[in-house]
Amino acid sequence: MRILFFITGHRHLDEYKIQSQLFNNFKHFNNFEVVIHSNSNLSEDSISKYTEGLNCKILSNQRNTGYVHGLFTALEEQFDVFNSYDCVVHLHPDVFITNDRFLYGNIKTMIRFNFDILTSYQIHTKHQIKGLGDGDEVENLFYSTNLFAFNPKRVSKELFSTNNSDGLWAEHLFTRNIVNNNYSTYIFERQSCFNNPDFTSPFDKNNKDVWDNSGIIHTHDLESLKNELNL
Repeated sequence: MRILFFITGHRHLDEYKIQSQLFNNFKHFNNFEVVIHSNSNLSEDSISKYTEGLNCKILSNQRNTGYVHGLFTALEEQFDVFNSYDCVVHLHPDVFITNDRFLYGNIKTMIRFNFDILTSYQIHTKHQIKGLGDGDEVENLFYSTNLFAFNPKRVSKELFSTNNSDGLWAEHLFTRNIVNNNYSTYIFERQSCFNNPDFTSPFDKNNKDVWDNSGIIHTHDLESLKNELNL
C-alpha cells in the first residue's frame, strides 16, 4: 500500500516536531509519505526547522482560510495529486499516532472491503445540518475530522466541498458531504477522550488501556505526552 499522511494545521510548530519523531518510529507502514499543509502565513522554511529527520513535503498557503474551511480547502486544492496513492490519511497536528499497528490494520480492512472512508464518530449534541437530508435534527451521527482516511480512487472533490457551509462546524460539513454523496464509511472505535481532549484527560489511568490499544491520542497537553513517550 502506498499511503499519504496529510496534516492540516495552522501554527502548530511544537506539534510538528513531535509528529516527526513518531512517524520515524512506525513499524507497520513502510511505504508512506508525509505532507504538512499550513493554513497560515508561516514560511515553508520556518516550518521545516521543526521537522528535522522526517522526509516530508511542506506546503504553506500564506493565508488563513479559517478553522472550519482550512482542512477542506487544503484537501480540495491538492486532490488531483492523491490519485497515485492507495489511501490518504488526514490528521490534525494534535492527533498523534504513537503506535501504527491499529491504524494500519483498519486501513487494510477499509481497502480490502472497498470502503470509501475510514473515520470515527464525533459526539455532539443535537444539531440541524443545513443541506443534509430533510434538515431534521441529527444526534451523534457526526464523523470526526481530526483523523480520517479515504480511498482517493473512490471519492471525488465533492467530499471536501465548502459550498453553502456558513455556520457549520467542520464535522457537520464533513458529515453532510459524506451522506449527500452516498459514500460508504468504515467506523473504528476510539477512546472517549479522543474527540474531547480538554475535557477528559487521555493520561488518566482509566483511559490508558484504550489509548494503548488504539495507538492514537488527541491531546493539547504536549508536556504530558512527551513525558509519557519519553520524547
